[in-house]
Amino acid sequence: MMDVAYINPFLIASQEVFQKMVNLDLSLDKPYVKRATETSAAVNSVITLAGPVCGMVILRFSQTVALAAAAGLSGEQHTGLTEECLDALGEITNMIVGSAKKLLPADRPLNMSIPKTTIGSTDLTYPPNQLFLVIPCETSKGRFVIEVGLRKLKEGEVAPRIESAPPRPAPAANVPKGKSTPGKAPADPKARPEKKSDKQAA
Repeated sequence: MMDVAYINPFLIASQEVFQKMVNLDLSLDKPYVKRATETSAAVNSVITLAGPVCGMVILRFSQTVALAAAAGLSGEQHTGLTEECLDALGEITNMIVGSAKKLLPADRPLNMSIPKTTIGSTDLTYPPNQLFLVIPCETSKGRFVIEVGLRKLKEGEVAPRIESAPPRPAPAANVPKGKSTPGKAPADPKARPEKKSDKQAA
């Protein structure tokens, strides 16, 4: 069985991201363990981790849930699995794994790859003999799963090299028109526009 220290961070992160960023209520069913095998899904979004803990995390969506999740994040309806829709799903995966990474037990920094989001599972390559924890997630639009396959490096083992994702701020949550986003002060309507003469005087 996978250590609970590698499970709880993903339970916490997935609920937080879906509540705050995707605007979909999320409930989690009991996780279970499986061996790495091909599983059919309409959309798969994968991130690889390397460091003192290494492995991969996969989010598997049906098309219905994929479209709803992408719309919840971007605020735009998607009529199909377009590039923009896949980008939004990759960003959701990035936020969940990025948040969980901060809570994982590791004595050194973990590198996280760029999300790879594909239609179907033909491009997925599983680590040999890797156990995966499967977290079933239920939303009002249907079910999806998060698969977590992580392990501690053995003493003297070298972590695999991955293409790390550049650091970037999390996108702002959808905000009703006329309200400011967190951390950004609203513009003062009485403020006097800056003129050229002001700059010269300074």
